[in-house]
Amino acid sequence: PLIARSSSDPLPTSNEPLTSTMILLCAGAGIPFFLFGYDTGVVSTAMTWARRDLGLGTIEDELVVSVTVASAAVFALIAGPLNQGFGRHLVIQASGLLFIAGSSMIALSSGFGLLVVGRLVLGAAIGLGSTTVPLYVAESAPAERRGVLVATQIALVVLGQASGAL
Repeated sequence: PLIARSSSDPLPTSNEPLTSTMILLCAGAGIPFFLFGYDTGVVSTAMTWARRDLGLGTIEDELVVSVTVASAAVFALIAGPLNQGFGRHLVIQASGLLFIAGSSMIALSSGFGLLVVGRLVLGAAIGLGSTTVPLYVAESAPAERRGVLVATQIALVVLGQASGAL
């Protein structure tokens, strides 16, 4: 139903309260955004240790960092067809599993090869999650709440960056 508002009130109001289910849905769906922020916050410090412990050169160091961004870009492009073919919920779950797999590979890596593969898998998780989560949240949220709930996902990136920098 249409909501009456005055011409001086530029923002629509909602009679529908934000439910705890909606908050839980957005918090759960926002985990990829938090993890993306955490990764960007922690990578510079981690690369200092990786250069020292793994003996990485400049080119290897740059490859370890850039492969994540490149992978995220590719998987963000293919996320649309994957969402249509398998559904948003399944793609978000796949993103979560990829985050676990990529992080595990990075944690267990004792050399350059597994570190690069782990960062590549992490980029796939970031690409899928950052494309799919806003769609999922926007489709699940009441029309009057979509903007704030999708914007909350971006705030989770900043929270993740701050957590990773600690």
